[in-house]
Amino acid sequence: MKDCPKVREILVAGGLNDSLLDRNYTNCIDWLEDVFRELEKKAASDFLTLLWNIWNDRNNMVFKGKMDAAEMIWERAQTLSKDFRIFNLTEPAVMSTNLVKKNWKKPRNGNIKINVDATVLNGCRGVGAIARDHDGFVIGGCYTFKEKAMDVIWAELEAFKEGLKLAEWLKVGRLIVESDSAMLVNAVKKRRMDITILGQCVRRECDAFNKFESVQVIWINRNRNYAADFFM
Repeated sequence: MKDCPKVREILVAGGLNDSLLDRNYTNCIDWLEDVFRELEKKAASDFLTLLWNIWNDRNNMVFKGKMDAAEMIWERAQTLSKDFRIFNLTEPAVMSTNLVKKNWKKPRNGNIKINVDATVLNGCRGVGAIARDHDGFVIGGCYTFKEKAMDVIWAELEAFKEGLKLAEWLKVGRLIVESDSAMLVNAVKKRRMDITILGQCVRRECDAFNKFESVQVIWINRNRNYAADFFM
């Protein structure tokens, strides 16, 4: 959107720094994240108000065949959000510029941690699992690939199933399964109350829990699931 001449005209009128307009981005969200690292909460709110006015103007062009001048759009945004200022650095930015590195954590002594992950792309799906002990050493892993289209959650369930099979093969006692799929982890935790097809399938796979001394299923940030994700 920032590459549209009229949009740039409006944003420049609003005082947006040229460096944020001239940088190259693959995804719009990456551009917005950089903008929010520069703006404090009030300015970020005003900026989003301006973006909404720009988008509304483009919709008017599509559905009504008319567009307002850049100055008018800017003035309308000012009316909706008084005292608009793009750069006000007196307050902390909405998003911190300090990147926090989130690493995989070793399990406690006597536990085995298995990370599972899945990907679906171009009518194919891949699932993988990797097992590590309390010292962080890899003690096993598996990966399967099929030319089969499916929804991501079902692929994540297959990865979960492969992880349990791997744990059984390794004769694990105390098992910790980690996944970056919040939907999968929630389905496992609520399996006794879930009457959907997915819930019933999850419950059936969880019957394998009886083969272990204890089982924990935990959601983790994708950055902490890098090893399993690397299989993909």
